[in-house]
Amino acid sequence: MIQHGDFVKLNYTGKLSDGTVFDTTDAAVAKHEGLEGTKSLSPVTICVGQHMLVAGLDAALIGKGPGRFSVALTPDTAFGRKDARLIKIIPLAQLHAQKINPHPGLRLNIDGNYGVVRSVSSGRTVVDFNHPLASQDVVYDVEVISIVEDKKEQINALLSASGLPFTGVHLAGEHATVHFAQMLPKPLLDALQARIAELVAIKTVSFEAGIPPANKTAAHKAA
Repeated sequence: MIQHGDFVKLNYTGKLSDGTVFDTTDAAVAKHEGLEGTKSLSPVTICVGQHMLVAGLDAALIGKGPGRFSVALTPDTAFGRKDARLIKIIPLAQLHAQKINPHPGLRLNIDGNYGVVRSVSSGRTVVDFNHPLASQDVVYDVEVISIVEDKKEQINALLSASGLPFTGVHLAGEHATVHFAQMLPKPLLDALQARIAELVAIKTVSFEAGIPPANKTAAHKAA
């Protein structure tokens, strides 16, 4: 049975209470709903309890095994409730200075915060920084494929979730080497090293620039 800290490979489909699909990892569902091309469609590997999924779905995995289940979530365990403090009025001139021509429905990234333009009038722009699904009840259909024991796959899952541009992972016994196209700042690497050491049963982690040996061999053969 799945426990906190386990790595799990799964497919999921998120739906609104009216059945509208808003997210899926399942290629067949995406094709049926006309969502092909919106994202990479394949099972994902997550670490339970590490905020890789919405809180309610993450918690629902505890005690489950391989198989299918559905879970209904309220806003408090899904995408939160709308917060009036996250609706901001931004001077139109400020957006024009950034070469942004706002209109209702436009999605913006302002200082790392994502929002949607709700209205534009009288030199002011109303931008809603709440999650698009805030205050919505949702349902997730889940297929648990397996509990992942492979350490390399576990590390790959953590790196993919971080969004960092890694080129591969090389595993030798109890040591892992993570490769990046270019080396990242040391504080970031130190934090990543601590996270991998905490969540994966491995003794040491190091970082290098370039392509892992196995990937180089594959690339050479392909050439």
